[in-house]
Amino acid sequence: MKRRNFIKKAGQLLLLTSAVSVTGMSVISCSDDDDSFGDGYYGDGYYGDGYYDDGYYDDGYYDDGYYDDGYYDDGYYDDGYYDDDDD
Repeated sequence: MKRRNFIKKAGQLLLLTSAVSVTGMSVISCSDDDDSFGDGYYGDGYYGDGYYDDGYYDDGYYDDGYYDDGYYDDGYYDDGYYDDDDD
């Protein structure tokens, strides 16, 4: 009988500890002072360094008319199925 009582109490203690731990982690992760995007990482100029402004993607590769052949102009996609209007 003592063994059963011990197992029951140990299970209750484990359940309580787990619940407190999960609740505590939830509160910490949802706190208002989470400033991971405001720490300057994305504002350090890394993406504004002109890497993509060198003209590499302005070479006219897609301007050769290959995609202007009318393949997608056959009306197949004009049935309204893909319209996302909220009318």
